[in-house]
Amino acid sequence: MAWKKNGISYFLWAIYSIAAVSGIYAILSYIFVSKKMPEYLALLFTGCIVLIIGGGFFSARLLFRRRLFQIEIPEEICERISNVFVTLGALVGIGLRVLSNLPGQSMAEYVNNLSELSFGKPLMHGAEYVYSLCLEGVVEYIGDYAFLGGAIQIVFELLAFYFVFLAVKELAGDLPAVVTFLCGTVGLPFIENRTLLSPEPLFFLGFSVCFYLLAVCMANWVSVYAFFGIGLYVGIMAYLDVLGWLVLFVTIPVLWYEEDEWEITFTEKLSRLFMEIFGVAIGFAISIFLDAYFSLASFERLFQAYAYMYLPKEPSLEPFSSLSCYMYPALVLCAVLIFGIFAYWFRKGTDRISFWVFGAIGIIGMITCEFMHKSMTGIPFLVTFLCTLAGVGLLSTYCDRKRLPLEIYEKKTVPEDEQSVKSDLEVSVPVVPEETLEPFVTDEKKPEIDYIENPLPGPKKHVAKSMDYDIEVSDDDDYDI
Repeated sequence: MAWKKNGISYFLWAIYSIAAVSGIYAILSYIFVSKKMPEYLALLFTGCIVLIIGGGFFSARLLFRRRLFQIEIPEEICERISNVFVTLGALVGIGLRVLSNLPGQSMAEYVNNLSELSFGKPLMHGAEYVYSLCLEGVVEYIGDYAFLGGAIQIVFELLAFYFVFLAVKELAGDLPAVVTFLCGTVGLPFIENRTLLSPEPLFFLGFSVCFYLLAVCMANWVSVYAFFGIGLYVGIMAYLDVLGWLVLFVTIPVLWYEEDEWEITFTEKLSRLFMEIFGVAIGFAISIFLDAYFSLASFERLFQAYAYMYLPKEPSLEPFSSLSCYMYPALVLCAVLIFGIFAYWFRKGTDRISFWVFGAIGIIGMITCEFMHKSMTGIPFLVTFLCTLAGVGLLSTYCDRKRLPLEIYEKKTVPEDEQSVKSDLEVSVPVVPEETLEPFVTDEKKPEIDYIENPLPGPKKHVAKSMDYDIEVSDDDDYDI
């Protein structure tokens, strides 16, 4: 999807630019300090990276604009290439996880530890409670095998990123979708300790399915009842964990943008957002009510416990400390994000990053203020939005199969006089059904044309003449000189 730029989109671009450059500086500072090198080198290297990427971007734009930007990849080829990368990424991701992590953790032991921590009472965290029920069902009907728990985690995570791939493809295109899927399946943060039992992969799967349904609704602007159904789903996910509210949060920017492909009025957008909010309220209330009914607790008490569980804490960067061993991949990701800073100005009047910037701001705020439960890290959600931003920046750099940059810069405008003349000359031809058309017969004789005589005077007819003379000349008459 693409929106027309406005004041809010420029503001979000500024936040995105500052965050990308600050991320490079923070990572380089950590690396140089850990190696006992001067910290001012981090600022110097940050400036060099930004200048090299920016200079290379504009140089390529000037040199290859007529050639590279006119390349339009057919949609069928894009589909085949993306399917190949998705298949390879899934196979490689499964292989790396199996080789480095299996066997996993005992499922029965995990469920017993949860019951001991809750002192035998029902778990307050919805995602953890649903996940424990799933594990109990697997142990009862299949058995408690160590490798089975790790295999379940792998299946949940890969399915979740496949639905994320479909959602990003629906909203941003093939390249961002492939980049996000590969980073999620083959990326280092998702290989180490990803087979340890945790409710996050299951919740992330539910979140990705909800996000895909929302992407389909936003890309096609379906009826308001579909948005109400999405709201019910979001309300249930919000009950399971506070990260479920992120789906509603990323829907808000749609109000402020004029979509470039669909002529939707502000009232229609507002009605769909209100229907989604209404569905979220009903879905969340039903979830709390069912929890109160089965746990024999009051509705008010459960709602207070939910609010107390997710009270924001003092902002801190400590939750990101788990990524300290992945500084170099994070540095590469931030460097790729720099492309989006310059690509934003490549499309005059068209904005493709603000939706994902809004989502990244939401998840970073939740992680920084530690909104989530202790069993949820939020890293898969963060990687989803950051990697999509990186893919959108790369896609906007050279071409887009849905809308080429060349069409924006060299769009030919027709004068109003020519348009009015063209509209006057256009003749509407009625469409005749095929059943009413009579077959054309070629054997019929054509009627002879009866020409009239030309009334105008024509040239006189030619009459042959011979020259005869009365003078007789004898044959022997000759003249001697």
